[in-house]
Amino acid sequence: MANIDKSDMSLKETHSLFGELARQTRLYLKLEEGVGIALQAENDKASLLKELKTLRANRDKVKIESEKHVVEIKTEIRKVEAELNDVKAVGEVHRKQGLEVAAKDNKFLTDKAGAIRREVDGLVKQRDDIFAELPVVRTEVDAEIGEYRTLAEREKKRIDNELSDSQSKLKAFKT
Repeated sequence: MANIDKSDMSLKETHSLFGELARQTRLYLKLEEGVGIALQAENDKASLLKELKTLRANRDKVKIESEKHVVEIKTEIRKVEAELNDVKAVGEVHRKQGLEVAAKDNKFLTDKAGAIRREVDGLVKQRDDIFAELPVVRTEVDAEIGEYRTLAEREKKRIDNELSDSQSKLKAFKT
């Protein structure tokens, strides 16, 4: 029985050894798989680092270009602001000149309107004075016309008398 126990032991040991071998084989396979994954990760890491380096270089180029553009834009903005300030200054000068001209025009129009109003008022007063004097003048004119009629009648009588005398003298001379 001692032999059986040894062989049983051996079988148990063998079985145990095979189990251990299977477990180690699985571990080895997992180790190989892990090494493969690690190698792939290293390759990926190298590739990613290379890509990162390229991206950083591109970023730096873009940053430099961007800074150049920012400087150019700021310069252009300063130029435009200077031009705008010049235009504003010119506009302000024109606005002030326009206000001065408008003030002069308003003063002229106000003065002119006042002068025209005074002239019209003077003409209206003259008209009113003339209309007020019309009855007096009419009376004076009628009186003068009466005097001229009287003078004309006297002159006509004198001329008629002279004519009559001249005709009488002419008849007497002819006879």
